[in-house]
Amino acid sequence: MRKKYLTIGRIDSPHGLKGEVKVTALTDYPERFSSNLKVYLAPPLSHFPFLTIESSRQSKSKILLKFKEINHISEAEKLKKHFLQIPIEESVSLSPGSFWIHQIIGLKCYSENGKFLGKIKDVLRTGSNDVYLTSLRKNDKILELLIPATKEVVVEINLKEGKIVVKPIPGLLPEGFDDEN
Repeated sequence: MRKKYLTIGRIDSPHGLKGEVKVTALTDYPERFSSNLKVYLAPPLSHFPFLTIESSRQSKSKILLKFKEINHISEAEKLKKHFLQIPIEESVSLSPGSFWIHQIIGLKCYSENGKFLGKIKDVLRTGSNDVYLTSLRKNDKILELLIPATKEVVVEINLKEGKIVVKPIPGLLPEGFDDEN
């Protein structure tokens, strides 16, 4: 089952006495923290189904947010360690051939010759390129593969069919993996 929300930030601490909070951005698009954006808390707080950003500003490596519903440090303190989320439908549109991590996780991974290499369990952000972590049960063991998400290795990503096709490079598949699954 796919997530319904994307996490875009984490509230670290209150800032000042009037309800502002320090937020670590967990998005490649920190400009999304704009006035009137409605965000949802995870885990949710029963008395706040959502919060509305009143203002935002950059402060060193953090973003300072003021919510319309929060007006005192004691209220802001309750938000500490909560995540800020938005509905997936409100995510930024990506250019063709680019995908969100939540779209990749869960896809079935196959080699060019049709060998099942497992399901994508995680996407590791390495800086130079992402790496897809697959997991497959083989001979009563869990086998994990690290697949570089480069154009040379990833031949196709098909969200409709729920699969990724890769061209294994030398050393990608462990010894004996070429045996029948």
